[in-house]
Amino acid sequence: MGNAANYYAGVCYMHLGKYETAIEYFEDFDSDDPMVGAMSINLIGDAYMELGDMEEALDHYLEAAEQADNEFLSPVFLMKAGQTYELMNNYQEAINVYKRIESEFYNTQQQRDIEKYIKRCEMKQ
Repeated sequence: MGNAANYYAGVCYMHLGKYETAIEYFEDFDSDDPMVGAMSINLIGDAYMELGDMEEALDHYLEAAEQADNEFLSPVFLMKAGQTYELMNNYQEAINVYKRIESEFYNTQQQRDIEKYIKRCEMKQ
């Protein structure tokens, strides 16, 4: 029961804008579940994004996509990774992530809209 409490406490601290504390709770949460575990890792990424640490956010978005390994969450987390690469002006890596969504996650909402993200990055290169 204490493990789940760490997750819920992390969510609460995110809503309060206490991102460092949220990260601590999420890091204490342990789950290999492809949904909840991946969501926790994603939320750590969101907290780092709020703190302005794009590198850490990016690492967590990519890790969350790998742990989720499903068509529901992985493309969402990969979109966050691609958008983070764009914020870092790393358009080639953004394109790589977007092309992964295009080829691996057919018929998802993210895949249907991905071409515009790829083209935008190509134009910015």
